[in-house]
Amino acid sequence: MMNVVCTAAEPVARKMHRSVNLVEGDTLELHCEPWGWPKPTVSWRRESDPVNMSDPRITVGNESLVMESLTLDDRANYYCVVTSYFNDTEHEVQRGTLVRVKGWFIFSSGHQTRYCYRSSVRPSVCHIGDPCLNVSVY
Repeated sequence: MMNVVCTAAEPVARKMHRSVNLVEGDTLELHCEPWGWPKPTVSWRRESDPVNMSDPRITVGNESLVMESLTLDDRANYYCVVTSYFNDTEHEVQRGTLVRVKGWFIFSSGHQTRYCYRSSVRPSVCHIGDPCLNVSVY
């Protein structure tokens, strides 16, 4: 009988969703499932920069990233970065998710107000087919 001892294994991270679509005010939750030996560390990046941990809307823990009250400025690629060190070498793998955030704008006409999603920063009108809610104004 042969005994096998694993002294090191490069880090691995389970694939995440390629993209998520959310609306202003929603909460973003991203989960990263790392594996490796020695146990890898997990960090998060927004594009190429570390996630701003001083932002009170952001919580990191248990290999997850939670961002509350999304704004249009939160649209970006977010990456889970899994890192471990062995044989005096750093080994890293990252998995990413594109986060899309739609905003709201208000279009008023007569006695009706339409609350519509916007996908650009400065929409001027509701377009046919926009997901809008018709609400009476009192």
